[in-house]
Amino acid sequence: MKETDHSILEILSRTSIPVQRGTILWYINNNEEFPDTSKTTFYRRIDRLVYAGLVNELEERFFELSDYGERYLSDDLTADEQMDISERMTEGPPDDT
Repeated sequence: MKETDHSILEILSRTSIPVQRGTILWYINNNEEFPDTSKTTFYRRIDRLVYAGLVNELEERFFELSDYGERYLSDDLTADEQMDISERMTEGPPDDT
């Protein structure tokens, strides 16, 4: 997991409604609590979080923390689940091109 991943998960854990990509990125880059992130890095990382099942994507525009993501932030995953997340985050989603 990268620092940007933790920033995204933390922001999504603070809201009870789905949030657009641009809003999440704006919040990261305008809050001293989080390190600045480029748009390219952000888009790549949020796609990996969706692929790993930590974030749900709704209507290709809105994102929310999944139950799996909540359990990750609470350190409430089994060793097998942690390994699965690690593998998915490393490989990333299939290239659609």
